[in-house]
Amino acid sequence: MTTYLFEFLKKKCEEKGFFYSQLGDKADLSHNVLQGIKNGRTQLKPSTKQKLAAALGCSIGDIQDAIRRSDEVLENGEVLKKQVPEEPVPVSEPEPHCPYDDPVEEPAAGPKEMPEMDPELAEAVVQQIRQTKEETTWMDEMIKTTKTDNVNHPAHYTQGGIECIEALKASMTHEEFWGYLKGCTVKYLWRYKLKGGAEDLRKGRWYLDRLIAEVEGHE
Repeated sequence: MTTYLFEFLKKKCEEKGFFYSQLGDKADLSHNVLQGIKNGRTQLKPSTKQKLAAALGCSIGDIQDAIRRSDEVLENGEVLKKQVPEEPVPVSEPEPHCPYDDPVEEPAAGPKEMPEMDPELAEAVVQQIRQTKEETTWMDEMIKTTKTDNVNHPAHYTQGGIECIEALKASMTHEEFWGYLKGCTVKYLWRYKLKGGAEDLRKGRWYLDRLIAEVEGHE
């Protein structure tokens, strides 16, 4: 049994001046590959075709054409079928499975029963909700009071847990601090018609009340 591919390679070897049996050394191919071609194998790896073409001085297209014509060679009236290659082409590994590609199962129609919750766990959840609500209410009230009291505790004068007025008092003598309180009282009474209105009057009264308390505390 012979094929057009084998006859083609054999003829090319003769044109190059050596025997087919020497093609393995010339093309750096194993004896099994060449023996398989001789026995009728026509399926070759791309690297094998490239080595044969380089050793025989022909193109890969010539090798491909010889393989194609091997199907046309008749042996006792039957078409010669291609054999399994000695060097099987490696099968590519399947792509990794992605769970997001799986079809999504549509939920069955109708209401579903909710799983029964452990009574102790349910009570713990309720207590946590109550505690969170109480803490939120307390914080809201604190923020509301601090935010709206521009006279007694203005937010822009409170930083780092101490009010500016207390820091000023700590940095001054009694006489200096009293003078500061008197000056602020006069300032707010002086400008209330042009700027703050009733709020400035309340601020002036606050500084006056603080001055009275400081003076009474040292009498």
